[in-house]
Amino acid sequence: MDISVGGIGLILKERFEEGTQLVVRLQTTAVTRPLPVKVVHVVEIARDFYLLGGAFTSSFSASDLHKLVS
Repeated sequence: MDISVGGIGLILKERFEEGTQLVVRLQTTAVTRPLPVKVVHVVEIARDFYLLGGAFTSSFSASDLHKLVS
């Protein structure tokens, strides 16, 4: 859904509780990178679809973000 240097928003079919630690693997043609994420917000947006807000738990620079989205 969206990404910033501080975190990521995902739409998922599985619900995760706030505080859950996940690893999100972002993959583009230029780079693949696993990013540790802590779930900070979850809301059901449709039946069995959840909007998850996750905060990165390791440093993630603007340069790294640029590599992933360009």
